[in-house]
Amino acid sequence: MYYNDEFYKDMDNTMNLAIRKVLITAWNFVTTLVLTIAFTIGYLVITPVRVYEYIRELVELERVSQSEEQIRFEEMKRNFNH
Repeated sequence: MYYNDEFYKDMDNTMNLAIRKVLITAWNFVTTLVLTIAFTIGYLVITPVRVYEYIRELVELERVSQSEEQIRFEEMKRNFNH
C-alpha cells in the first residue's frame, strides 16, 4: 500500500474550503445576532420616550381644548347676560 499524495492534498483543500465556509457563516450569524440585539435595545430605549412624548402631546391638546372651551363658555355667558 502506498501513500496517495493527490488524495490527501485534495482532502486538505476540501477541508480548508469547508472550514473557511463555516467560519464565514459563523461570522455572518454573529454579525446578524449583534445587530439584532443592538436594534432591539435601541427600540426598547426609544419606546418609552415615544410614549412619553405622545402622552405629553395628549395632555397639551387637552389643556388647549379646555382653555378654548372655557373661553367659549365665558363668551356664551356674556352674550346671554346682554
